Amino acid sequence: MKIVLVLFSLFLTTLSYRKGMSFGTGNPSFQYDSPETFQSLENVRSLGSDWVCIVFSWHQDTINSTTIYPTYHASTPDDTQLKNLIQKSKQLGLNVLLKPMVDSKDKWRAWIGTFFNDEEWTAWFKAYTNFIVHYAQLAESLQVEMFSAGCELITPTQKEAQWREIIANIRKVYRGMVTYSANWGTKYDSYPTALLGGEVDDIQWIDALDIIGIDAYYPLSQLQDPSLNNLLDAWGKMYSYFTNLSKRWNNKAIIFTELGYRSMNGALIHPGWWNISGSVNVTQQAEAYEAFFMAMADQSWFEGIFWWEWDCNPNSGGERDTGYSPQGKTETLNVLRKYYNVNLTIKNK
Repeated sequence: MKIVLVLFSLFLTTLSYRKGMSFGTGNPSFQYDSPETFQSLENVRSLGSDWVCIVFSWHQDTINSTTIYPTYHASTPDDTQLKNLIQKSKQLGLNVLLKPMVDSKDKWRAWIGTFFNDEEWTAWFKAYTNFIVHYAQLAESLQVEMFSAGCELITPTQKEAQWREIIANIRKVYRGMVTYSANWGTKYDSYPTALLGGEVDDIQWIDALDIIGIDAYYPLSQLQDPSLNNLLDAWGKMYSYFTNLSKRWNNKAIIFTELGYRSMNGALIHPGWWNISGSVNVTQQAEAYEAFFMAMADQSWFEGIFWWEWDCNPNSGGERDTGYSPQGKTETLNVLRKYYNVNLTIKNK
């Protein structure tokens, strides 16, 4: 046992995957370039993170709309705020994944375009291209290392020709790595683990990307409070799926552009369901993080992780919080510290 522990300790010191955290806010009280936000970003760096995924949204009124617009002072930073946050990230030694998203105000973005006719698709893709290329230009001007061309747009991503054109337009103005944040499942977001499949399997233009991105909220257990071994077994059943996905696209690496677990009982039944309720269980969240890192230890296709999410408010979370953030949750932070391999110093504002 001692030899195993020593070898595992040596392994931890040689991890080379991208150690990331998703970072953003939907709270208008915390702007993207406020002193509190910068303090929270410093806390991300103090975990040992070497990457940060900066997340923000534009909106459309319904899934049938073809107009996309920013909602400043809510979930869209203006360009100056965004530039300041990216520059602060780089000052701290963080690489950046820039992840602009589009949300519909009436339904999950996966359903956008479900009822479009050809003219509406043309109008929507024109609006989307203008939106995404703007941020690709900004990413290039600030030497952002990775750019997400979209997120969980399950219906639109079936339009292969239009997405190949979008990726080509991004590459005209941006020279960094390009990914796309595909959803782990379908529009119904309810695949059991035994039936792996979803948006990422249906996208026919992954060859146009540099790396496969997945928002990886795979169900791990039907138990309210599964053991660490239960979780390791669940991940083990997925190994061949990810291996085959990588091989399908010429051994392209896979990065989890989003993954998180709420700190409550039952959270691992449907990890992506943010609006369910349950009793606090911070230990379960910590064990889910631990199982993930242990499961990824020897997977050649695995490129990195961006945990969902770290809020701009440095005082978010806490031991009684049932949300996704690891902020203020000692057990989960200690797991991150171990696998990101640093001494942890978290400051409040």
